[in-house]
Amino acid sequence: MQELKDLGVTVFIVSTGRGNRLELSAAASAPAEKHLHFVDVDDLPIIARELRGSILAASCVLPTGD
Repeated sequence: MQELKDLGVTVFIVSTGRGNRLELSAAASAPAEKHLHFVDVDDLPIIARELRGSILAASCVLPTGD
């Protein structure tokens, strides 16, 4: 996962609560509060709009080249 982050990829993680919180927090992009979500499967539609907006915002950021 670190290789992706080093390449500038924003890593979002959605967990249904079965993963190790520390490992998932380390795998998600910083800040984890913005990129790591713990939800019940039934609640996924509730965060879908917010998550979609965050993904679109992250995908529109272009790094400056050399």
